[in-house]
Amino acid sequence: MNCSNCNKEIKEGANFCSACGTEAVNNPGGAVKVLGETDERSQLERSKYNKARLLWILVPIASMFVLAILWGIVSFLEEVAPSLRVLVELFNVFVPIFFALALIFIPIGIVVAIRITNKIKRLGVEYDSRSGKGDASIVPDEVKKGLNWGPGLGIIWGAYFNIWSSLLVLIPLVNLIWFIVALVEGNEWMWRNNKWVSVEEFQDSRRRWNIAGATVLIISLSPYLLVILIALASA
Repeated sequence: MNCSNCNKEIKEGANFCSACGTEAVNNPGGAVKVLGETDERSQLERSKYNKARLLWILVPIASMFVLAILWGIVSFLEEVAPSLRVLVELFNVFVPIFFALALIFIPIGIVVAIRITNKIKRLGVEYDSRSGKGDASIVPDEVKKGLNWGPGLGIIWGAYFNIWSSLLVLIPLVNLIWFIVALVEGNEWMWRNNKWVSVEEFQDSRRRWNIAGATVLIISLSPYLLVILIALASA
C-alpha cells in the first residue's frame, strides 16, 4: 500500500511511512498497538519534553535577570562596605562573562525548544533503528556521502541536532579546526545524535541545512573576499 500523505510505498507490516512518518492505516500485517500502555508512555514523554522545552527557554532569560540583580546588590555593597572591595572587583570580572554566556544561550534555548517541539509532534513514530544511538549507531553509506555545510550556522546547527561540540566555535582558531572536522564528520554526527524515520528524511533535512549553512558562510566571508579582491586589483 502507499502512504496517504506522500504516496510513497509502505512496506507490509509497517505502522508508519518510512519517508514522512505518517501512520499507516489498515496496513496488512501491521503490529497491534496496546493503546492504554502506548498512550500512557506518550503522555509521560510529552510531559518530560514540555518541561525541558520550558527550561531551555526560561533558564537563560532568568539567569540574566538574576545576574543583573546581583550586580546591583554588589554595587550597593561596594558603596556601604569598602572592606569588600576586593570581592566586589572579582565579582565584576566574572559577571560580564556569565551575562554574555546567558545572552548566547537565549537563541540556543529557542532552537532547542523548536527541536523539542518537533519531537513532541512525532511521538509514536517508528524511527530507523540504526539512528540516534550515539557511538552504537549504524551509519548507512548513503548518510556518509558528501560534505555537511550545516556547521556554517555554528551553534544554531549544533543545538538543533544535539551536537554540543559546536560550542567550540566560541574559541578563536579552534573554531576553524572544528568547522573543517564538522564539514567532513557532520553527517555522521547528525545521524548518531538524532533519531530519523528514514535515510530519505535525513537527506532532506541535511539538504535544507546545507543550503542555509552555505548561504551564511558565503555572506560572512564576503567582506574578507571583497578586501582581497580590492587588494589584488590595486596591486
